[in-house]
Amino acid sequence: MSFKGKTALLLTQARPIFIVLVLVILGIILLPALIRQLDTIKLRSIITPTPTPFKYSKFSIPAPLPTGKQVYNVSRGSGSKGPVIERVTIDSFDPKKGEMQKISIKILNSIVVNTVKVTVTTDYEVKTYDATLKSGTVKDGIWEAVAASNDTHNYVYRVVAEAEDVKDKFAVTITIR
Repeated sequence: MSFKGKTALLLTQARPIFIVLVLVILGIILLPALIRQLDTIKLRSIITPTPTPFKYSKFSIPAPLPTGKQVYNVSRGSGSKGPVIERVTIDSFDPKKGEMQKISIKILNSIVVNTVKVTVTTDYEVKTYDATLKSGTVKDGIWEAVAASNDTHNYVYRVVAEAEDVKDKFAVTITIR
């Protein structure tokens, strides 16, 4: 085969590679201009949807909660400090708006418990209540807080019981929803 024939054969075989190379270079050069053009005509907002905040509706209400009293026994590691919260009782567990709710906390401690607080978080409110000693002693007793239910708890419902002595503080979080 002559030199001219070999050159023609080489060009014929190299043509697809040359075409791909030209297309890649054109893509690199033209892509930024195409993106700027898309931004100009606002197509990006059609391609990328804007998230909308979730709106509560009567169709998205979760399953009902059990009624009556619910008891939560609490355990913790041996290295934990602060008053020992042994049990949290929530009565009524599913209060309606305007109803009262009693939250009792059984606490055992080697020294005097100074304060006990209960924080109830619902759909739109966070309220903290001071608990008072109802039975036993300040070292081994049952503390109670009465919470007014002024909000719904369809999506968020959390109870935090917190006890504090002179040295330390300990809290238990019960996440219902």
